[in-house]
Amino acid sequence: MADCNVHIGRLSAIGLGKETTPGTAVEPTTWIPVESAEVAPIIKTVEDNSGYGVIDKIADVQAVENTSETSISGIVRANSVGHLLLGVLGKTAKPTKVEDDVYKHDFTLENSNCPLTYTITEDTPVGAKQAPYSVIDSIDIEAKVGDYVRFTVKYMGGTVVRTTDKTPNYTNELPFMASGFVVKMADNIAGLDAAPIVSAQSFKITINKNLETFMKLGSLNVDSIHNTMFEVKGDMEMVYNSDNYMQMAIDGSKKALRVTCESGAKIGATKKAEFGIELPRVALSEWKKSGDADKIITQTLGFVGTFDTATAKTLSMWLQNAIATQY
Repeated sequence: MADCNVHIGRLSAIGLGKETTPGTAVEPTTWIPVESAEVAPIIKTVEDNSGYGVIDKIADVQAVENTSETSISGIVRANSVGHLLLGVLGKTAKPTKVEDDVYKHDFTLENSNCPLTYTITEDTPVGAKQAPYSVIDSIDIEAKVGDYVRFTVKYMGGTVVRTTDKTPNYTNELPFMASGFVVKMADNIAGLDAAPIVSAQSFKITINKNLETFMKLGSLNVDSIHNTMFEVKGDMEMVYNSDNYMQMAIDGSKKALRVTCESGAKIGATKKAEFGIELPRVALSEWKKSGDADKIITQTLGFVGTFDTATAKTLSMWLQNAIATQY
């Protein structure tokens, strides 16, 4: 019987490898469990519409750009999410030890237009392919009551190339659940620790890096990819039982915002896996409410991250896990 390469999506495996030289492919150093993923070649063509004495319109078609786009969605997990946080912010330091087998990784924004690049590998029964020079364009992190915390990340990259079959190697990772997700707001960062927990049913944050790609004469592949403006926005949904949040949005209030999420199980003697996002100054920019006549009315509060001169940042993230080495 001939080999059968027909397969369902869950037989695809996605691996990441941080490149030393942008655009020079590397092998995967981590494999990420995904719920959906696509490594797609993006082929831009031009038509030759020259006339040949006939009514036929197209005489020829030629490719002029051959790049890629990758989209990955999945559950936020204690180890692999660190690669995504580094990819979107660009800078991390050696982790600090919290207790035996527990380490904290801090991620901060690299104030540069030259991003980290990755080789994305997709291994399937049909074969393996890679998208070198892949850069994160945007990432969403979302928590909804009664569910896992999930992410969606989008990359732009270079030409997709076929490669030798890989052997994916996964490690056990603790998932993050909405039941461990906490949102706090205060007038400033100093007030966040003592601030009450926001009674939200859902929370979503989106980071956009607004990538710009450059081609060069003599090649179909991308020559360079650069992030431009760094933008953060998000929203949270709550039961509508007060006009306080509406008034804050009307007034254009500025607040400090922090979200943290702990795993259910401990990874050390006392500590759990945890990730956190802190925005020292957000503008409460949008408010709306639901209008279903047969359901409890909810309200959605939108926010935009702004640069805070006191802390010299718009956003920072951290991750606590059992990994002792730097991402």
